Amino acid sequence: MSNDIIDLKEVLERVQDDQELFFELLEIFQEDYAEKRKLLDGLVAQKDFEQLRNIAHSLKGASSNISAKKIYAYFAQLEKVSEEKEGGQIPAILANIDEQYAALQNTIEKLKKELKKF
Repeated sequence: MSNDIIDLKEVLERVQDDQELFFELLEIFQEDYAEKRKLLDGLVAQKDFEQLRNIAHSLKGASSNISAKKIYAYFAQLEKVSEEKEGGQIPAILANIDEQYAALQNTIEKLKKELKKF
């Protein structure tokens, strides 16, 4: 299964077709995202653009590791607007990130069934 949420071919190449490692990376990403996403709204309210940028950068890298290209693009956007202190755009970007994360969650569940892991 390859779709526009996760580039499965790319990520499986990265982990040398080790499905166990792939699912471990997904789990790490999910835990990291859940923890850091909770912080983002507070940082927006505080206008702490430096921390917003740092978290966006971290999650951008993590999403790249699992070849989740759409959510990667949104984290790159969040990183850029945080760096430029353009707070007005951030709520819309966060809404896109949340939507993309929900799609990622669905894809992960489908992959678990299709690849018969976990």
